[in-house]
Amino acid sequence: PTIYNKKEKSYFFTTQPVRVENQKELVQYITKHDISKPIIYTLSSRIPKEYIDAISDGVLYWNKAFGKNFISIQNESSQVLSQNRIEWVNDEKSDFCYASLEINPLSGEITGSSIYLHSGFFINYANDFKITNIFETHQNKDSLTHKQLLNTLTRNIAHEVGHTLGLRHNFMGNAEPNLEKSIPSSTVMDYLSPKLN
Repeated sequence: PTIYNKKEKSYFFTTQPVRVENQKELVQYITKHDISKPIIYTLSSRIPKEYIDAISDGVLYWNKAFGKNFISIQNESSQVLSQNRIEWVNDEKSDFCYASLEINPLSGEITGSSIYLHSGFFINYANDFKITNIFETHQNKDSLTHKQLLNTLTRNIAHEVGHTLGLRHNFMGNAEPNLEKSIPSSTVMDYLSPKLN
């Protein structure tokens, strides 16, 4: 367990304060996975097949960030029990996605998580790109618009997986853009306009 130091800036979620033996004050722990165990994400069978690769890229993005292959993905037919799931919700009126965590309050260890992707958030992005027919866009896989949509999905998945790894939002990322490479933020944990993803 890592005790949260209130005097330092933290980009991690923390537990609720708990009383710990030999500590005068209440203690909060930083939330994180035990990386001695595999971190496996199970993809819902309801995810449309045209989005599977983009979603997988968003999950596995964190292996590049860590410099090690801590994270893997599997589909629902796998016999391996996974405590982390990515669900697809067919709800065109809900244009958002979000993550929830299961945390051991006495250690800060993340023991499970769920990411919920509502179909409406992807339709909302399509509207931002002025796409009137998503199906036609998916038929033309070489089009710039199709690639932009999938890149946006990948970035959003990476953002939500970041939350399930214990990371909070970092709104300072856009203060350090890489303009030469047209990268508007130094972190996927920032909030950006879809057209900047």
